[in-house]
Amino acid sequence: MGLGRFLISKVFFKNLVIAIGLIIAILLITWGSLAIYTRHGKHLAVPDYTGITIPDIENYRIGGEFEFIILDSIYDNNLAKGSIVSQDPPPNSRVKKGRKIYLTTVAILPEQLRMPDLVDLTFRQAMSTLETYGMKIGKLEYVPDIAKNAVLQQLFEGDVIEPGTLIPKGSYIDLILGQGLGSERISVPFLLGLTQKEAQRQVHESFLNVGANIFETEDVADTAARVYKQNPPWRKDAYLRMGQQIDLWYRSDLEFNFDSLLHSYFPDSIPYFDSIYYDTNF
Repeated sequence: MGLGRFLISKVFFKNLVIAIGLIIAILLITWGSLAIYTRHGKHLAVPDYTGITIPDIENYRIGGEFEFIILDSIYDNNLAKGSIVSQDPPPNSRVKKGRKIYLTTVAILPEQLRMPDLVDLTFRQAMSTLETYGMKIGKLEYVPDIAKNAVLQQLFEGDVIEPGTLIPKGSYIDLILGQGLGSERISVPFLLGLTQKEAQRQVHESFLNVGANIFETEDVADTAARVYKQNPPWRKDAYLRMGQQIDLWYRSDLEFNFDSLLHSYFPDSIPYFDSIYYDTNF
């Protein structure tokens, strides 16, 4: 049979139809497989996981549709241990099934830091060093010693702590300081209107201790709580011995008129915050 007669024969057309059908079937199977593999056109909304723990994710309806990777952890004593504080992609993002969700969680244990050597430093040097290391000044105790305001011992939770010892970040370090050989008295600092952090720093810089912290407004935020009363009260002729305590009372500046309070002490000082704060030499 010649080529021309074969091309118009039933056998040729039958084989051609079969070949075309196989090609179409292969293309359909390939396209369907790629669609399934890439989940073409199918996206899921990422839930908001912040505030919950990793085990809690299992309670979410589509929690199993993603892969979770803890990218980092931070320590925050005000947040629940192990809870999620941030995620990437963010909540409500449209992603495909199996997407990796990167999480930042709250560390269960605080970061551990090595205790610096404060002995023989001046008090101000020691305070600056502790702030650099992420630690805080605790109680100050003064003992007779010629090295006035020099650190003689450093203590953690009542015991002497050696330099290099690992302790939690944010720990309070008590200091034993030299009092000098005289009986120097310290002017009572003016603390009204200061935040708790500002007042504590001012008390420590005056070589004194903070006694009781009394909050007379419930659930007041740290940024809104300010000192409205102190004991001993401030007077120009009021003095304390080094290491003595000052008790502080706080109220919210959202409901208490601190401008009026400060004006009652310094009627000619305007503005009050520029002329009064951090100045104890009245």
